[in-house]
Amino acid sequence: LIAFSFLVLGVIYTCLWLPEGSTAFFRLQHNINTTRNTPKDKLEAALERVSMVNKIMIIAILNKSYMEKNGMFNLFLQSFREGEGTWFLIKHLSFVAVNQMSFNQCCALGLNCYKLVMEGVDFSEVVFYMSDDFIEMMWRRKLFLGDVLKHGYSFILTSHP
Repeated sequence: LIAFSFLVLGVIYTCLWLPEGSTAFFRLQHNINTTRNTPKDKLEAALERVSMVNKIMIIAILNKSYMEKNGMFNLFLQSFREGEGTWFLIKHLSFVAVNQMSFNQCCALGLNCYKLVMEGVDFSEVVFYMSDDFIEMMWRRKLFLGDVLKHGYSFILTSHP
């Protein structure tokens, strides 16, 4: 009877008078349940769709010069299709287009495409090495890759597909 009384008192104390830090488990459970229903941004949805189970993916940056007919992009894709044991990696390739034309061509091929939106900058034309536009594009690309890391993903970057 005494043991039962202590048990009841312990449960009442736990429910009513727990210090703030002791309820961390219950807050953690609440946070887990609420994050499942949180809407994802476009980047998170794209990363989740492409990544492997261990949250690793391959990122290739696309621009107009890479998308030329029978150019580097076609050779890059061909290498995955014809390489020994590499065909399955295509579904883990995220193609990040820096202009609308590259994005449209990528989507037309049924690949995993993401358009990198760069406010106030037009990369529809070829950008020359070390020009102001080139440097701006590199900074925007670095910021994008930082966002990928902030979302908890790891990647292999191909700078010249």
